Amino acid sequence: MIYKKDILGDDSDIICKKLRSLTKNNYIKLPKYISFKIDNNTLEVYLQEQSNCENKVVEIMQDDNATFEGWSVVLKAWLKEIEIVVLKWDIPSKMVLKEETHYNRFLYRVIRMLDSYSWFKIDASLINEVENFKNGLTDLEINFGTKGPEKKLKHGGEYGENAVEYDMVHSLKKNMCDHYDIDVINHQLPVGIKKAGEQFLSGYQAAIDIYGYKANEFTLIELKYKKNNKVGIISELFLYTQIIKDLIRGVISTPKVKGSRNNDFFSICKDIKTIHARMLADTFHPLLMNQAVFDILNNCKQDDILIDYNKSSYIFSISPETLIFI
Repeated sequence: MIYKKDILGDDSDIICKKLRSLTKNNYIKLPKYISFKIDNNTLEVYLQEQSNCENKVVEIMQDDNATFEGWSVVLKAWLKEIEIVVLKWDIPSKMVLKEETHYNRFLYRVIRMLDSYSWFKIDASLINEVENFKNGLTDLEINFGTKGPEKKLKHGGEYGENAVEYDMVHSLKKNMCDHYDIDVINHQLPVGIKKAGEQFLSGYQAAIDIYGYKANEFTLIELKYKKNNKVGIISELFLYTQIIKDLIRGVISTPKVKGSRNNDFFSICKDIKTIHARMLADTFHPLLMNQAVFDILNNCKQDDILIDYNKSSYIFSISPETLIFI
């Protein structure tokens, strides 16, 4: 397939060359569907719809071609000349219901990036699109789960992220609580969002991998295992953090039904004053191996709810079952 880039030019090759030199890693690549242009101190990030109507704003956010938050942050961190990032995208020309909920989630992410970072902007042509969506952020409710998570192995008994997550929360609970300084640990906190009873944001069954809390501090952990090392972990962690923040503030309401297995959290969420957002992976994308990435994420517009981001690496062994943070 021939990927269409912005006809006004694209600096992806130049940027890639700089990144490979700075990281000493010749395997650094930028996504094919996103056009990156640098003009003086401004980076334009443009998600362009393809001729076959393929549009990454209606697909999964952790895909390299959709994670605009991730690329915005890492490029700003590595390329010191970038002071402002301007996001531009093509509004989807046609959408089915599933794609509409993906686009809703995309717009929600855009709004929360604008709320969080003064260096992040959108193209002037899209301001009305975002404002109209923002006005509709009412009557939102988080999804709930009734059945507890089960430990599932892959075909042939191989461990995947699900099994590692389960063991971290159960048999390796003390390791995790000590490392993250939390009293309570749990997993699979639903973050699917409904509006007026109908699915509103894509990922209806999406959930935070691992979470815990202590007093009025909440810790959410995005887990990656076996070299699942994409820049998109930034977008996932950012989205889940913003949903929790909106839940604390009451912008998103807790479930109105009884019997949710996450009532332990829902009962105390309004008292939370600090959110600790954590990446936990056995290996990270090379562009995340720069403290400047987390300095940028942590330099957000703070208010009554404080947010901080960080990462940890780990070694996990099945037999004997061990977890070592490195």
